[in-house]
Amino acid sequence: MGTANDLINNGATTAQIQHAGGWRSAEMVNRYTRRSRAGVNAVADLRRLTSPLADDPESD
Repeated sequence: MGTANDLINNGATTAQIQHAGGWRSAEMVNRYTRRSRAGVNAVADLRRLTSPLADDPESD
């Protein structure tokens, strides 16, 4: 669901997304947003900082 990913990317909580999607469990939110959430964690931040492309202005 694109809306769930848009919401998670814009700071909505799991509960807010669950309500908006009409889902009974937070697991559905987790399933739909897993790829968006994968880029938002300490390991992803570290990889971005240490990537050879991190200092390349052309990589944006």
